[in-house]
Amino acid sequence: MSQLRSLAMPLFWIEESLQLDEQVTQLLHKKIFAVLNANNWFRWLSIGLGSFGCILGALFLHLTRSDAKRVGVIDAE
Repeated sequence: MSQLRSLAMPLFWIEESLQLDEQVTQLLHKKIFAVLNANNWFRWLSIGLGSFGCILGALFLHLTRSDAKRVGVIDAE
């Protein structure tokens, strides 16, 4: 027990809380939560469109390279 360090433990825990009226909660919702929700939608939309663009790019590269392989070199003799 002598090797344990001493700790400061609180004797009382004071819960800090606040009740807001309806007007303040609507203001918070409009200013903060609506912006966060729009940011979330934009994030997932950009991830989806970026993934779709990558798939289209890969498909384009695949098709153009396979077309180049099908076209043979004609020897001019």
